Amino acid sequence: MQMERAGNAAELRKIKDEQLAALAAAGDSVEINIDADIDSMPDCLPKYKIIVERAKQRQEKFTDAKFVAGDESMGEAIIARTGEGNIEWVRMSEHDGGNHVLFEDGIDTNDVN
Repeated sequence: MQMERAGNAAELRKIKDEQLAALAAAGDSVEINIDADIDSMPDCLPKYKIIVERAKQRQEKFTDAKFVAGDESMGEAIIARTGEGNIEWVRMSEHDGGNHVLFEDGIDTNDVN
């Protein structure tokens, strides 16, 4: 079973590498189809452009289907400090309107430990 999963992972990596190479070769000449299935696309410039264009045309916000907004995305150290199930995920635009600052005076490589 483990060998089968390793084979599938290698095959998926090969497909992703081929897609990235094709996109890199095309550069800015790639036509954007805003109805494309972006969940199956690798992270790349065309995917980003589709996300931005959808936001402009449809007035919708992007939700990453591959990212789980839950305790498992925070890591053990954060869960140990906050307690399991005590993290509330909200978009900054949906927050209570307080005077919140994500980065004060810019960011630096020493800001993340």
